[in-house]
Amino acid sequence: MYTRTGDTRQRQHYEWRLDKLQRTDPFHQFMLALECENNGNYDCAIKRYRRAIQLQGEQHQFHFGLARAYFLSGDLTSAQRELGRAYTLGGTENVRNVYRQKLEGLRRWREQASSQFDP
Repeated sequence: MYTRTGDTRQRQHYEWRLDKLQRTDPFHQFMLALECENNGNYDCAIKRYRRAIQLQGEQHQFHFGLARAYFLSGDLTSAQRELGRAYTLGGTENVRNVYRQKLEGLRRWREQASSQFDP
């Protein structure tokens, strides 16, 4: 509205307020992380997931997203650590079972990948 009416001062004021709110909204940071991840920018995704966790660290979905971004960037140790945190924070047994299966799959994948490089 302020852009249409030419009130630059008010527009800037509300843009500043929106920016401030978005920087401190963990779910906004999570959405930005997903966008980065979908664009293949894993460093950006990692940064945004970590910011979401810094703001609200008890969300297992944030840790799972971070684990996925680490995995896609090739950092398997960090991926396993964050997947473990997601497992710990998973609210129900069904959620924890999903994370347990993912942890087991990652462990098997790492073992298989390391055995391919052993002489």
